[in-house]
Parts: sequence; C-alpha cells; structure tokens
Amino acid sequence: MTGRPVLPVPVVGADGGPLLAPLRAALSGAGPAVAPHAAGREPSAQAVAPLREDEDGAEDPVAAVVSTTGSTGRAKHVLLDASALLAGAAATHDVLGGAGSWLLAVPAHTVAGVQVVVRSLVAGTRPAVLDLAGGFDPAAFAREASALAGRARGRRYTSLVPAQLDLLLEAGTAQPEVLEALRGFDAVLVGGAALPPAVRARATAAGLRVVGTYGMTETCGGCVYDGVPLPGVGVALEPWPPGAGAAGAAGADASTGRVVVTGPVVARGYRRPAAPSSGAPSGPSDEGFEVVAGVRRFRTADRGVLVEGLLQLLGRTDDVVTSGGVNVALDAVDRVLREAGARDCLVVAVPSQRWGSVVAALVVGPDAGPTAARALQDAVRDRLGAAAVPRLLRHVDRLPTTGVGKPDRVAAVALLSPGDAAGAHLGDHGGTDHPTEETT
Repeated sequence: MTGRPVLPVPVVGADGGPLLAPLRAALSGAGPAVAPHAAGREPSAQAVAPLREDEDGAEDPVAAVVSTTGSTGRAKHVLLDASALLAGAAATHDVLGGAGSWLLAVPAHTVAGVQVVVRSLVAGTRPAVLDLAGGFDPAAFAREASALAGRARGRRYTSLVPAQLDLLLEAGTAQPEVLEALRGFDAVLVGGAALPPAVRARATAAGLRVVGTYGMTETCGGCVYDGVPLPGVGVALEPWPPGAGAAGAAGADASTGRVVVTGPVVARGYRRPAAPSSGAPSGPSDEGFEVVAGVRRFRTADRGVLVEGLLQLLGRTDDVVTSGGVNVALDAVDRVLREAGARDCLVVAVPSQRWGSVVAALVVGPDAGPTAARALQDAVRDRLGAAAVPRLLRHVDRLPTTGVGKPDRVAAVALLSPGDAAGAHLGDHGGTDHPTEETT
C-alpha cells in the first residue's frame, strides 16, 4: 500500500525557484514530497516512486527525496523528514547569528541547495540565484552578490564548495570586486569536500568569514561547523582500527574512529529498490542508520579524531588500501603531498595485477615537471614508506569533480589508469621491498 506521492522537480543549475512552493507544501505535509533533479535528466524511478507507509510519517512527513552519489558513483536516494530539514536550518541560523538572505551558488538539486531553499523559506526570503549554465564564473558571482547586497536587508550568506572558493580567491587577485563581494557576506559556508588549509588561510587573510562545514545528504547537509556540532547534533567515534602496520594510518590511537552523527538532522534512511516479487518498494534501508533510545544515528564512512572537543577528519574508512601486503592510508599520502608543495591533490588507488593496488595521485602545482614529481614522491617515501609512494603521479590544471563540486574519484582512477600512462611519472621508489609498478 502506497502513501504520499513524490513530485519530481526539475531544476536548472542553482535555480531553486521551482522548489520554493512545492517544498513549502511538503514541509507542512500539505503537499507531496519533492524529488529535485537536474533538468534534462530523468529522475530515478526508485526516487520518485510513491512513498510506502513505513517510509513516511503522518506527524513528521518526508519533505524531500534527495539523491546522492558521493564520489564513487553509487546512487542512493535519501528520505529527508520535514523535522530534519527544519532542525538543520534552525541550527544554522543559531550558529551564524540569525536568519538572512542567501545567494544560491550550488546546484539546487543537491542537499546543500535544498537547505539554502529551506533556510530561505524559514527566513521568509527568496534566495538569489547564480547562473551556472556556463560553469562557475567568479565575475558573475560578484555581480549577483552585489545585487543581493543592494536589495536585501539584514544578514547575507552563501554556500560554496572548496573549488568555488579557490576560484574566487584566485580571481580576486586581478578583480578586487570579487573579494569585495565575498567580504560582504556575514558568513561563507564551505562544504561538500575537505577545505584545504591553504585555501582557508588565503580566505582568512582576505578578510572573509569562512565556515568549514562537515555533513552529507544523510544529515541534511552540513551539521558540524568548524569542528563543532550544530546545536542538538551529537558526534561520537566508533572504534574502527584500520589495521596493524598501516602506512601513515592514524588509527592505532584509541581516540580515532568512525564518525557517528546523532540528532534531529539525521535522515529517515535510504529508499530501497522495488522487490522483484511484488514490484513494490521494500521500505527504507537501515544501511548506516539506527535509532537508539529514540535518537537517530548515522554511521558515516569517515574517520575522525576529537581534539579538545573539535572534530578533525582523517579520511574515509575505505581510504586504507592494501598494496603488496602493506596497508596504506590514502589521506596520509594526501597530507604529505600538500605539505611538500602540492596546491591541491586527489589520491586514489588503482588496480594492479602484481600488488593488488598501487597508490596514484592527481596533483595541481607547484610545477608539472618530472623533477617536481620526483620530489613529491620522495617526500611520501621519507614520511610514510615505500608502499605509500604514488606509483602514478599526474599533474593537472584542476582536479576532476562531480556535478556538485566534490572530488571525482572515478574520473581520477580513469585518468590515472596504468594503461594510459602518457604524462604520468613512474618512479622506482620502492626499493627491494616494493618495486616499481610495471604496467607500461
């Protein structure tokens, strides 16, 4: 037996206008749940199937079904209750200093875009929209921000991914109006991926109030701001040993573990595909979700550590790979590459017939020559050992990202495929214990 329908809502880029009325009705329970999706792409049949009674609640209706693929390409459809979305919006306003007007600069079909719309509905404002049809343009961002400043009273906010902030800071060196526009916001939320320390430092030096957020679709977006959980949100660490002898893995310390988020912002669960026998949806999935003493919990795929009460992320639980029998923490390799001079990087594992997996990396700056590549590989070997050295290292102008600005690991693996090693730097840094990957 089915319950409320799910309304597909096509949106173009960051244009959250089509979401305003149906999402307002969905939050109150007076209308169907909404399933925002990128215009021109058919929504998943699984996402827009009518809600089963065990997927919905009369007192707390599902307001939105938001699809997410993360960085691996596996699609999941998340059931977001009205109470969860509203709790996230209220907590954000509490932390930032009050409700305000928003510039929507991220795709409106993502949870970050949906939350900007929810916050605007709560504040009684209409979000300004950045046209993303031709890609992210810093000059266009500055114009929209200035226009918002001219017509909006009170506080002003925007939400970005790290790559967008990096582009804005870069453009600001030649276009001072871009930095002036950024300085006009009472807060710039930055999430969707880890905020590189160098980018944060540049933003701070430019006089911006940048707030690094951590969260996911399953937690209604960012729920930890600058390491501090939002009001009502709890963060716990579940023991998760990455394995003895991990190269650079920070998991031997008992204070580290899998991040578990609790509180009112946690989603109801995932939609499951239709059961083959009946053709009916099989109810919300409890994958990663649980309810303990009436409180929802979500077990993330991230590792973290609490330092004086602040959450610091260490990488994903699946970021420890085995290469030639030695465990390697990819996030540790990432940190060393950045400390050795890489402006940005994306570290992945690529399959190897000989070693099972080998470490590979896409690197932005500081130099694209083989000498610079060798220096980066040497730094990793010195700090983490031979197994952690990126056997395939390719310099790129910009890292590949998904449609929502997150690092695209699938695309990175394709770019670093051993069968396409043109332009990749293969270095013999393994010594006798871990010889150079022989793939070409």
